[in-house]
Amino acid sequence: MPKEFSLEFKQLAFSIIDFIEKEKNGPSIPLNNVTDRLVAILGISRRSVFVLKSEMKQLKEDQEEFVRFTRSSSTSLSPTPLPPAKRSGRPKAQLTNFEKDTIRLTFHLLLKDKMYPTVENLLSTLLSQYPEFPIQSITSLRREMKALGFKYRKTNKAKILMDSVAFQAQRAAYFRKIDQLRLNNSILYYHDETWLSRNEEKAVVWFDDQGYGRLRNSQGKGQRLAISALLSQNGFHLRSLDIFKCDEVHSMDSNHFVTWMDSAASTLRSEHGKTTKIAIIIDNAKWHNKLTPESEPPKRSWKKQLIADWLTTRKIKYELYMTKAELIQLAFAHLPPKEFLVDKVASKYNIEIVRIPVKHCVLNPIELGWSGLKNYVRRQNVHFSLNDVEQLCNEWLAACTPEHASGYFAHVYKQEEIFKTADKYVEEIEDDLIDSEDDADHDTSNDDDDVDD
Repeated sequence: MPKEFSLEFKQLAFSIIDFIEKEKNGPSIPLNNVTDRLVAILGISRRSVFVLKSEMKQLKEDQEEFVRFTRSSSTSLSPTPLPPAKRSGRPKAQLTNFEKDTIRLTFHLLLKDKMYPTVENLLSTLLSQYPEFPIQSITSLRREMKALGFKYRKTNKAKILMDSVAFQAQRAAYFRKIDQLRLNNSILYYHDETWLSRNEEKAVVWFDDQGYGRLRNSQGKGQRLAISALLSQNGFHLRSLDIFKCDEVHSMDSNHFVTWMDSAASTLRSEHGKTTKIAIIIDNAKWHNKLTPESEPPKRSWKKQLIADWLTTRKIKYELYMTKAELIQLAFAHLPPKEFLVDKVASKYNIEIVRIPVKHCVLNPIELGWSGLKNYVRRQNVHFSLNDVEQLCNEWLAACTPEHASGYFAHVYKQEEIFKTADKYVEEIEDDLIDSEDDADHDTSNDDDDVDD
C-alpha cells in the first residue's frame, strides 16, 4: 500500500521534483549560487533560506559539542530539527466580549425562568442554544464565571452563583435612566467602535485536495481600520461616521474620541434643532472616561509638593508635618465628583451622555450591526486592500435601513426585560437565598474542589 504523505510534504516535494526535472539538460542556476538554488527548489524567500541555514548550523554545532562531551565515535552529524513545543491539554477558550455577555444574559434567563443558576444548568442552557459555544465543560465555565465577577455565596438551599451587587446596581440605575429618556421622547443614539483589518476573509471556505481555497496567501491581519459610529432607530448616522487607519492594536485615545464627540454632538444638534432632547449611550472604554483636570485625583507618582498644591487649590486644610502618604489619604477623602471630558463636551450642545453598565455590551444594539458589517466585509473582501475594506464598510453602513436598525433595537429591548425581570426576582427571593450567618461576598476557598455547584 503506497505511503500517505501530508499536504505540506507534497507541496515541498512537488517543488523539488519540478526544479530537478527542469535541470535535465544542465543547471538553470549556477551550482555555486547555493542560496538562489535553494530559493527555487524550496519555493521560499531568501530570508527564510538564511533562517533555515542558520538554524541548521546551530544544530550541527550543538551536536558536535554533544559528541565531544560524550566521546562518541559517531562521525555522521545530520542535524535533526527540534519539533515545536507543544502545550499539554486542551487549549484555553478565548471568548469575545459578546460571548462573555452571552454567559451573563443566560445566567439571568435562568433566574427569569425561576431556575437555580448552577454551573450545570448554565452550561446545558448555553449549549442547547449555542451548540458551538467555545466553552464546553463545567470546569471551564466555572473559571470564566469567576473572571466575569460572579461570586459563590452560601444559601439555605444550595450553593449557587450570584451576580455582583455592583452589576445589579449599575443595571438598576441604567434602566431607570433609559426608561426616563424614552418616556420623555428623547432621541437616543448608541455609540461604539470596532476594528477591521486589511486581510479580513471568510472564516470557513472549501479547500480542494491540493490545499487551494483561500484567496490570499499572506499571513497576519495587516493594517487596520477603526470605525466609530452612532446608531439610532433610523440606522447609522453617516455624517458623524469616523473611519481611520490604525495599528494592529488600535490607536483610539481620549483626545481623538473627545474631538470626534465635539464634532458629532454639534452635527446632531444642528440637525435636530435647539429644543429636541438627545442622548448618546456609550460604553466604559478607558478613552471614554477621561476625567477633567478639575476632577482628576492626585496620583501616588506625584511629588509631595504637587499633592499639597492639589489640596491647597481645593481649599482642603492639611498640616505641614504630614507625610506624602497622609496627604494622599486626605485627598482621597475629599475627592470631587467625577466629571468626564466627553460629558462636558457633549453638554455644550445640550446632549446627555449615558453609560451602559460595565461588561453589558448585549445592551447595545450597535453590536448586532457590527456583526453584520464584518460578515459583509469578509464575504466581499477579495483584493485585501485597506481602501477596499473602507469602501465596503461605507457601503454596508449606508445600506443599513431603519428596518434593520429597528430589529437591532427590538432585540435589545428583550435583553433589557430579561435583566429587569431577573433582578426583580432575585431581590424578591434573596432574603431566602442568603444565609445571614455567612453572608460572604467572596469566593469560598474550596468551591472548585470539594463542592458541586
